[in-house]
Amino acid sequence: MKIEELPEILGMDSITLKLEPQIYVRDFEKALVSDNWKKIYEDDTDYFSNFTVIYRKGNYEMSIFCDPDAYIVDITISKIREEGSEE
Repeated sequence: MKIEELPEILGMDSITLKLEPQIYVRDFEKALVSDNWKKIYEDDTDYFSNFTVIYRKGNYEMSIFCDPDAYIVDITISKIREEGSEE
């Protein structure tokens, strides 16, 4: 099973995971890139606030919410609905 398929397996549109212990986002991103995830968005905010990074792979999107120190607070994995889909 691939992690991006988890929402579909559970019959949900999306699933949010909290990581314990927290993982540094840049280390996690290395694993995502090696698994063919593409970064499509990163907040362009100051260095002293929470931020979000969004990755996409095929029909799946992963939104990574981070604290100001760049540690992951939670990850939301969603299946992207195709245009014209009646799901």
